[in-house]
Amino acid sequence: MSENTNVEHPFVRDREYRTVYANNVKFGSSPVEIRLTFCAYLDDVGQGKFVTQEQVCVVVAPSALKPMLQFIEQMVSQHEKKYGPIPEIPKDASQEQH
Repeated sequence: MSENTNVEHPFVRDREYRTVYANNVKFGSSPVEIRLTFCAYLDDVGQGKFVTQEQVCVVVAPSALKPMLQFIEQMVSQHEKKYGPIPEIPKDASQEQH
């Protein structure tokens, strides 16, 4: 586990921590929370029929999401400087709202 020296408390990993693959995200919101459902747009068992498989939903307070957005914008900018422009996802396979 990497160490973050910018905070005064240690980070510990939950026993149920997992890594998931996502190439799609659905958004939802209420006055007090924003939901990000990370999904994988997959070929359903090689049958040529694509499905969106929901992997995990993260619920975030709007006040926490704003600094995350700034960090993500910085990460995308750095990624594009290093690897070139990120291609747009076709509209029918991109974000859905619920």
